[in-house]
Amino acid sequence: MNKEPFIHVSNLSAFTKEKRILEGLNFECFENQKVALIGANGAGKTTLFRCLMRLIAFEGSITIHGRAIQEFSKKQLARKIAYAPQQIPKNIPFTVSSNGPF
Repeated sequence: MNKEPFIHVSNLSAFTKEKRILEGLNFECFENQKVALIGANGAGKTTLFRCLMRLIAFEGSITIHGRAIQEFSKKQLARKIAYAPQQIPKNIPFTVSSNGPF
């Protein structure tokens, strides 16, 4: 059985003005697959997530179910990928309860 990957990353590179952080990254993740991303500080873990969410520019290809992430609206992409950073700003202007029932 040939399953299409949920996420397919091909030749992904990302950089800041100072240096290249990711270069030539390739991987696939399938639905219901558990994946862990580990690495030293500064290895590019957060940069990868920022690329997956289109928060920073990148070179290469990222697809979700065969569709380029650039084709998704921000809202559509948010329904596919979520990210909870380790540290969040302390001055968020709303509370959990102000955002409706859960």
